[in-house]
Amino acid sequence: MSRKSGKKDKKKSRNEDEYSESEEISDIVAAMEDGLVEGDGEEATPGENNRDILKAIISLKSGLYKKIDGVQTTITEVRKEIQECTGRLAHAEKRISDAEDNVNGLISKVSTLESTVKTLSDKVEDLECRSRRNNVRLVGLPEKAEGLDTVTFLEKWLPEALGMESRRHW
Repeated sequence: MSRKSGKKDKKKSRNEDEYSESEEISDIVAAMEDGLVEGDGEEATPGENNRDILKAIISLKSGLYKKIDGVQTTITEVRKEIQECTGRLAHAEKRISDAEDNVNGLISKVSTLESTVKTLSDKVEDLECRSRRNNVRLVGLPEKAEGLDTVTFLEKWLPEALGMESRRHW
């Protein structure tokens, strides 16, 4: 049976109980009114009236107790559901708090790593520039023109290319 149909059945039975109780109460009140005037117009004895009133009070009391029990049951169920919701909410708040703490730690690490990357990038660029500083690029010189002795070739070729006198001091 589904949950909804169970609730509908409970509502029907409650409505039927309320109807039968109110019908019963009406019957008791009518009987009390009839009991005040018996047969040929004489009033009933006080003892009989008291018994009828007492029966009506007991009947009303039991009806009220049934309704109160139903209300208390409903209140208990609502309290249980609220406690479950409160527990789930507390659990969710704890998980959110933990996630926020983790995020704050990660933000700190990321900013540290970003500064480290920037520093290292600057160092790499500086080292690349320094490594190229002493290199000489000779444009227009054919491949393998230097032969086997590069130093001797450059000592002859550079002064010629630059139009300078060769200075040998050996």
